[in-house]
Amino acid sequence: MYSGLVQAIPVPEESEKGKILTLKTGYVYWYTKRWYDSDKRRTLDDRVLIGKLTEDDKSKMYPNRKYDEIFGSVDPQVSQLRDFYSSKNRQQAGKFHFTITFGSYIALKTACQRVGCLDALQRAFPTLWKKIFAVCIHSIIEEDSTAQKFPGWQFENYTGLNHLLSDSEISRLFNEIEEKSSDINVFFELFSSNYRQIFPSKDRQVIAYDSTNQTSECQNDARAKKGKSKNNEKHPIINTSLYVDEKTGIPQWYEHYDGNVLDKTECPYAIAKAKELGFDKILISVDRGYYSEDVILKLLNMNIGFCMIIPETTDLTYNIIQKYKNEIYLHDLHYIQDEDVYGIQTVTKIRDKEFFAYVFYDDRLAFDVREKVHSQINYYYNKASERTRFTQNLQKVYLSKGLLIAKTKERLPDGKNFTIDRDHQFIEKQYQDAGYFVGLSNICDTATNIIKIIRGRDIVEKNFMRIKSHFSLSRVHTHKEGTHNGKMFVIFIALITLGAFMHFIKPKLDEKSSITLPLVILELNKYKIQEKKDGFWMPCYAMNKDQKDIFKLLSLTEDEVEGEISKLKFNI
Repeated sequence: MYSGLVQAIPVPEESEKGKILTLKTGYVYWYTKRWYDSDKRRTLDDRVLIGKLTEDDKSKMYPNRKYDEIFGSVDPQVSQLRDFYSSKNRQQAGKFHFTITFGSYIALKTACQRVGCLDALQRAFPTLWKKIFAVCIHSIIEEDSTAQKFPGWQFENYTGLNHLLSDSEISRLFNEIEEKSSDINVFFELFSSNYRQIFPSKDRQVIAYDSTNQTSECQNDARAKKGKSKNNEKHPIINTSLYVDEKTGIPQWYEHYDGNVLDKTECPYAIAKAKELGFDKILISVDRGYYSEDVILKLLNMNIGFCMIIPETTDLTYNIIQKYKNEIYLHDLHYIQDEDVYGIQTVTKIRDKEFFAYVFYDDRLAFDVREKVHSQINYYYNKASERTRFTQNLQKVYLSKGLLIAKTKERLPDGKNFTIDRDHQFIEKQYQDAGYFVGLSNICDTATNIIKIIRGRDIVEKNFMRIKSHFSLSRVHTHKEGTHNGKMFVIFIALITLGAFMHFIKPKLDEKSSITLPLVILELNKYKIQEKKDGFWMPCYAMNKDQKDIFKLLSLTEDEVEGEISKLKFNI
């Protein structure tokens, strides 16, 4: 009866009618109820032996006569069909669900291919690239980089793998990437070369450069240091800097460094490393936090083009604005229509080196500054009003806030011995330079192009938001430095893929404000495929208009997508 002469069948699924109990010996029991026997002091049940598990597949069993009495005689054809369509049996056997999503996978893969990333990944990591890309797909679609959630999700979603990947295999993947860490630089060089061929430019490639940090829970990462955390948490942090192409929004390069190293200190070293990897014909756009005379002179000596805002608190900014403010204030000759600002190019010197300075006036920014000035004055006025006794320190502190505090000879009706007045000269001085800002560069260009570069650098902030929000990595929970490095490389590939996808479908996203990235991915997830009995796959449904429009932006036709599906056959 258990020799294998009987047709093996799937182990019955549990239901309200009964439960399955499998012993270590392989015997399978069926029971319908359980109760506690107070005399024997243990739980009993009405189990009935219904068969024994097969040796090679624990999701199947050889039935006995009791099985026939309970479930009916075994019909080999019905048994085979149930085995093919059963979700439980397929998952236990390490197979995919009978129906899986496919649309989002092929769209993201195509976007990754079209920017040269997939080719670079395949060549740099020939044995690991499929697993790396599969985890990327999950991170993008589910907006979650948690490895433990991948196996269950993959059962119903195609990711390019022929087998289901366990979370332990993903952890090993991260460590394997770290073991091949030199190949990460190979990837950077290959990707940079591919990208420049696909997106050629006569001028320098404009790169937005910035850095952020992640709170680290890792006890074994030497880079996790106490530093200036962006979220003001007093925990060790790891800094991450990023290159993003301002034209396409696609990330190009990244690095991690110690949390206690200042961004402006690391900047020249990071750029020098990227230059060695082939990022040489570039114009770096950075924010005012990177400004220092040492930094800009180092960049000048490295022959790297740069553009940055000079902080408004420097004497250089003040002197340039005072010299040119009247010339550009609401002057139509200097109006830049696309950006709704006024601007001119001029020249300045820093340590006897000449640089190009770009002076701008933004009327909307001036309005915002004026509102902010009044808001702050009102705030400090209310805070000062809470005090009841005059002190020299009180007078000194609030004088720098724009308030004049004077001691009175006698107590006032409200009990105070001082008066509070607004310093109108202080306030008007704040107004004078409101809306003006200065850009600095070693590149001679028009004020129009420079303001576009300055404002385009917010694309790097969007990528940091994706790392922290989309991929839930504002806090690092990996236990080792190597695991963190491997995981962050996978996330970088996901960033490139997502950036490329958004670049190509931009016309769709711009159609209506209601069309968002999650809705586009949700629409693609509706395009599913199902397995045929010959082991190959076919589309579940015809492609709808929205799906066709999205695929068209990726240069994919319905026939091409169906052609990719027809090639699928998993050897599991």
